Amino acid sequence: MALWKDSGGKANPADRPKSETAVPVSGIGEVLRATGGGEGGAESLIAAGLTIEGKISGDGHVRLAGRFKGEVEVKGDLAVEAGAWLGGNVRAKRVQVGGEIQGNVHASSVELNRSACVIGDIKATTLVVAAGSRLRGQVECGFEAESAKAASGPPGSTSAPPAEKKASP
Repeated sequence: MALWKDSGGKANPADRPKSETAVPVSGIGEVLRATGGGEGGAESLIAAGLTIEGKISGDGHVRLAGRFKGEVEVKGDLAVEAGAWLGGNVRAKRVQVGGEIQGNVHASSVELNRSACVIGDIKATTLVVAAGSRLRGQVECGFEAESAKAASGPPGSTSAPPAEKKASP
């Protein structure tokens, strides 16, 4: 038995109430491109009102508006919207925080908006902190290029720097 009928007795999706109308899959792609999700990969959304536990990994971008407990490791960007919560360590290309992260963050670029709260360590090449954001943890930023240079040694050298000698008791 159909819930919505037209005069011929067949189901008619156009007669559905507006709140129950489904968004076609092609429409979701257009929304992602309009929000920047199509740049360098697809964007996955964990919507407000959702609570998910597990692990997120992949090449695309992730936008979190709900609650997520677990590890996040993406080659793209992670955006934690204002009001969202993430409990777990994060590794991404760029991380933009407006909500709360309870875990360590490792990224090329980290931006904390004024509503951001991070409880954990941050390791990034660049860090932007807006007035009003909160951070409890250690920060290491700006050392990615220097650590690569130090690992290769001074120009023209082929050996590692000499190890420090410890005095015997």
